Amino acid sequence: MALSNFINSQGSFVAKTSPTGSGALPAGTTGERDGSATAGYMRFNSTTSGFEGYDGSAWGEIGGGGASGASGEGILYENEQQIDNSYSITSGYNGVSAGPITVASGATVTVTSGCTWVIV
Repeated sequence: MALSNFINSQGSFVAKTSPTGSGALPAGTTGERDGSATAGYMRFNSTTSGFEGYDGSAWGEIGGGGASGASGEGILYENEQQIDNSYSITSGYNGVSAGPITVASGATVTVTSGCTWVIV
């Protein structure tokens, strides 16, 4: 298959550091996000120091977004104190946050039927 089959409409692609190394994802601040994002976009957000993806309606953290304890044992996780973008808890899942939590003006949190959101 020709390399041109892998190049997106903007003429770029995700580069690898080596055959078994890492993919070099785009990185930038929250303010530098794509203005017209499409579902499936992924990047590193240098403002929040975490990976994020676009689900078709909002940007959100991608797995392992919380910081772990100094020993690296994953005993301490962090979450932001303000929700800036609307979010719906995925059907079949529950959510948990450490409070206090503020939902920004214009943003909503939808707790899908059969789901639970607990703020401790």
